[in-house]
Amino acid sequence: MFLIFGTSGSTSVQDSGQFYCPECDDYKNYEHKKVQKKASLFFIPLVPIEDLGDYVECQDCKATYKKSVLDHDPKAEEEKIRSLYYFGTLDIMISIAHADGVLLKEEITEIRNTFESIIGSEVSEEFLNQQIEKSKETNYSPVQVASALAAHLNDVGKERVLRGAIAISKADGVIQNEELVMLHDISKALLLPKTYANGIFGEEEVKLI
Repeated sequence: MFLIFGTSGSTSVQDSGQFYCPECDDYKNYEHKKVQKKASLFFIPLVPIEDLGDYVECQDCKATYKKSVLDHDPKAEEEKIRSLYYFGTLDIMISIAHADGVLLKEEITEIRNTFESIIGSEVSEEFLNQQIEKSKETNYSPVQVASALAAHLNDVGKERVLRGAIAISKADGVIQNEELVMLHDISKALLLPKTYANGIFGEEEVKLI
């Protein structure tokens, strides 16, 4: 009896699920496949002898990608940036209002109204009080928060943050000198072009320095 030995390639499915397919520009089903070289007997693959690699295959368009494609989720990334923008803006407004050590009723009302206009829904008094307490604990300055936001926002997002800060500074009827300096420092930390920032200050009737 003659035995016929050899090698052949074999592909197996390791995992499956949904992912964002760059080719389809949408969320599709995928299969994570592994390719191995196997020893064969009578042309039947039997024993793995070498891993040749793996890939992710879209089950709709059949495009293939490196496994790292599974880490890319545009919707999750967008939601993360949105959350950062929302709560970063809220932190800045609270920090500015609390800069003098006292949170006035009209400042809290302005913070709530501005935040609700940003997120497009109402917030409870309990939620706002919780955020105020958290802001006190972290003790980040408005400029530090603005600096952290800068890399994640476009100019429109940065403008909304700055306008929110201006609204709180105006809440007690007058922008103090230290608040004025802080507003300009925030615009710089946000990396807003100077002419763009000055245009916002002009519209909001905030003194240039």
